Amino acid sequence: MASKWSLSFRLMSENDVGPMESARQLRLEIIAFHPFDEREAADCRETCRYLGTTEAAFDRGNGGGHITASAVVTDSLYRTMLLVYNAKLGIWLQPGGHVEPDVDASTQSAAYRELIEETHVTVKLAKRDGIFGVGRHLIPEFDAFPRHFHYDIRYLFVAEGTCATNRRFVRWVPVDEIARNRTYSRQSDLKHLATKLINARRSSCQAS
Repeated sequence: MASKWSLSFRLMSENDVGPMESARQLRLEIIAFHPFDEREAADCRETCRYLGTTEAAFDRGNGGGHITASAVVTDSLYRTMLLVYNAKLGIWLQPGGHVEPDVDASTQSAAYRELIEETHVTVKLAKRDGIFGVGRHLIPEFDAFPRHFHYDIRYLFVAEGTCATNRRFVRWVPVDEIARNRTYSRQSDLKHLATKLINARRSSCQAS
């Protein structure tokens, strides 16, 4: 039986689906975003620079790089993070992938679509204000695709529970383990996201 997670944000409706946001709109959203640290600030600057050079930023055919979207999925206490195994790269990552301008209304909806496609888990579509993170990473040459950059826009989804999955390459992992376990921490990008979740957990505890 399919697992069901209830997310704590406003449900999306058909009214949320419209024309794909423009590169200019996304650039303004990133400018309004507050980076976690200097590393993320540098990725934001590079992504904004790239968005300022083209209106085809979402086209995966762009040789130099393109915008991608991913979902950072955690539980309500920020203790765990949902990961999927990327066989092409041979590493564990947060769910995510390419934006489909003919299908996705925004990078946020692209992140949600990728989450469903990669995990095969039934969830309530939810929306959170703003971007959770921005990352820029180099993708090695693969098949007919040359080496290029992914400018990744991340969105946070908070589940009410960490239901078990029946997929071999999908797992919940404690964020503290991601931060210190060599299997995950050797991927600096994933460790960075785990650190952000740990920081959010501490802030939440202090607020309580």
